[in-house]
Amino acid sequence: MRAALDSMEDPILHLAVHLTLVGALREGEVAGLTPEDIDFYVANGMGTFTVNRSMQRVQKDTPVRICW
Repeated sequence: MRAALDSMEDPILHLAVHLTLVGALREGEVAGLTPEDIDFYVANGMGTFTVNRSMQRVQKDTPVRICW
């Protein structure tokens, strides 16, 4: 896990994979996160994130559905 994270140059991808691994988040939960859902400066520097929504992959012709 550490080697995979260290090899990533894109910080957004790094954060997404890190949250997936340590937070046991699903792909749709990570895709549904917004900057407001992540707080890097609480819990004694540990940070927190809140999953408020999830995105779902649908067919190309179908509108995107966001689950609340």
